Amino acid sequence: MADIAYSLYTERRLTDRLLRYWREHSTGKPFPSEHDLDPDALARDWEHCFLVQVRDITHVQDYNYTYLGARIIEAYRGGLHDEHNAFMIGPNASMVNKSFGRVMITRAPVIEEGELVTFSGRIVKYRQCMLPIGTEGGVLEAIFGGLSFKFFDPEPSSEI
Repeated sequence: MADIAYSLYTERRLTDRLLRYWREHSTGKPFPSEHDLDPDALARDWEHCFLVQVRDITHVQDYNYTYLGARIIEAYRGGLHDEHNAFMIGPNASMVNKSFGRVMITRAPVIEEGELVTFSGRIVKYRQCMLPIGTEGGVLEAIFGGLSFKFFDPEPSSEI
């Protein structure tokens, strides 16, 4: 297990580390199971991770996360909205739901990146991965993912 933990942390990006972990635990099966998720092995990244059950995505409009890491909760408390100030970005936003839908349809990892703006004008650049989790028989049960982000202060205005 120490070799896996070491190899996970030689990767620079959270999304790459989680994708590698997912692939290592998918050997011989369509994807890992929820039991393959080891918070101790993912210790460095666990606070940036989330887990949502497929049953919640498909049957409940405002689904619940089985797990939502402390760093993700902290970021959403900061009041994120899209770059056009059109709508709030939150863990249950329609933008995320579309991404979850892509994982469910393709049954494959989805990696996204983008930029958001907080209500205070700070820029947030993010990268997230969403990974299918299920049974050895190939039944998709959940989506495991990670979200990394960096906050940047807005450029000073040149207007006089």
